[in-house]
Amino acid sequence: MRLSTVAVSLCALTFSPAWAHDESRLPRNASFTTLSVTPFAIEGLTGDAAGNLYTTGRQPDTTKNCPVWRIGADGSRTTVGFIANSTGCNPSGITFDRGGDLYIADAATISGVGDLVWKVTPHPTGCQSDDSASAICAAVPLASAFASGVPGTNGLAFDRDGNLWTGDGTTGLGRVWRIGAAGG
Repeated sequence: MRLSTVAVSLCALTFSPAWAHDESRLPRNASFTTLSVTPFAIEGLTGDAAGNLYTTGRQPDTTKNCPVWRIGADGSRTTVGFIANSTGCNPSGITFDRGGDLYIADAATISGVGDLVWKVTPHPTGCQSDDSASAICAAVPLASAFASGVPGTNGLAFDRDGNLWTGDGTTGLGRVWRIGAAGG
């Protein structure tokens, strides 16, 4: 009992200064600014060297594909890619590889294949519509499957060897998956 009391006391002395320091970095009265409002639910953000943000929209209409958006520093939203949505997409994590392609985690099942990681090269100019059937979006690419059967794929990150890592956040089992550079 006495040893556990000493251990708890030492932990409190060690961690208290760290907590005090966090208070100055994250003030309780922080203010937030809305950069952009999207028409569909989003999850996952990544950025590029030009200061743009990228995210995906969960299009509720399964006759249309889910948009991949570039959001400029001024809040403008441009569709730069699409994800298949025949049975309802569920995009979450999103990241770039070294070559500038976007990878998007999607725990949905599309055409009988589930737990996908999509790959898409963002269209440089994109289109000003969220509707994949719109004529102005005809040149905007549809993502292709990079990997499938990745249970609960969620957050994404690349390592220095080009392997893609993802967690199984939607299953709640705490697993981490490595996907080789060639996909799978």
